[in-house]
Amino acid sequence: MICFLCIYHTLYFFTKRIKVYALLLLYNDDANLFTAGI
Repeated sequence: MICFLCIYHTLYFFTKRIKVYALLLLYNDDANLFTAGI
């Protein structure tokens, strides 16, 4: 049986990391955003 929770969590953190990188690209001058995103 496939662990759907594991897949869900990996996808969740992957998309969250993508959002953080997108916010960094939009607001690259704000260093606190990077630390808060992690």
